[in-house]
Amino acid sequence: MLIGLEQHGPDPSAFALGPIVRADLGNQDQLEHAMRALEFADQDVHLAVIITRIPNSRLALEAAYFLEHSGSDGVPGIAACWHVSEVASGTPYTLLFDAAGATATTATAAPGSPLADAPAKYFSGAVPSVVGAPTMRGLLENGLLPELNREEIALHFESSSGAETRRCEALYEAAYTQGRLLIEQRFTRPEALLAAVERGCEMLNPGRGHEAEFPAGSATKPLALDDCFASDEDVQLLAALLSHSHLRDSLIIDIVESPGAAAQRLLCIARNFTGMIRANALSLWAIAAVESGLEPWGFAALRAAQEELPGHSLSAVQRQLMAIGEWEGMLDTAVAGCRLLWGEIEDNCVA
Repeated sequence: MLIGLEQHGPDPSAFALGPIVRADLGNQDQLEHAMRALEFADQDVHLAVIITRIPNSRLALEAAYFLEHSGSDGVPGIAACWHVSEVASGTPYTLLFDAAGATATTATAAPGSPLADAPAKYFSGAVPSVVGAPTMRGLLENGLLPELNREEIALHFESSSGAETRRCEALYEAAYTQGRLLIEQRFTRPEALLAAVERGCEMLNPGRGHEAEFPAGSATKPLALDDCFASDEDVQLLAALLSHSHLRDSLIIDIVESPGAAAQRLLCIARNFTGMIRANALSLWAIAAVESGLEPWGFAALRAAQEELPGHSLSAVQRQLMAIGEWEGMLDTAVAGCRLLWGEIEDNCVA
């Protein structure tokens, strides 16, 4: 895990938390991408935490070597790196290295180092309360356990199987056909397109005072289609709107306004459809998650979208923005694009 810090205010010792980027130990490409993400975010200090139960494994040692020798002209290297077996309250951690040559075994910074007066907990200690961390606020407010690991979160987005999936398979071709027809109607029958988009937005944003639990359902007991949709026609319409980027982007404002209700319906579609429809549903689900303060869940949804459709453009851009901590920028950009699209649809209706 790589962490960026940015100078904050006139005090040279004051820093604000920047992007937090994760990479698998055994994936050199991910490590290099994570380093570039911090570089592009223009952070003043780069920190690292190696999370593994086997700190002396080849993968861990190679990752530590890579991080210790990172950096180049004009690009900060890793200022300090710690090891911890897991991110859980009370778990011991130790300093592996820092730019001044200190380690947990030396328990002191090199002479002249700005860390010469560093407290003992800089070199080793125990992870403080994870639940009390500011980054857990969104999870706690939504009734989620911060102890969930990446694998458990990923299960939330796994494709379904069974009767509901077969029900959606019967709608698959019709949804794509309807999506293509709606795109053709942008200029020939814009009123029909407007009506379809408005209906899709109504499904995602059923009205003020009707905000739903987020994220609803679980990997073991997911929401059923009948919990979210009045008819197969509604299922097909939302899938059609998720079959093309121009239609998909028209839904974003209502997702931001009603993330809980929108997330329910998007997740039902994502679990029961495949390809572009599933990838787009997951990408929009990520927007709902970020709006609800659940950035880790949003990132997991984007990972699932990329696994479903490698190179999927929206989820790729979203992951890049989230990797450098630009969650708010991601939302602002998405909403601005939605407003432009609605303006085009409405202009075509009066032309």
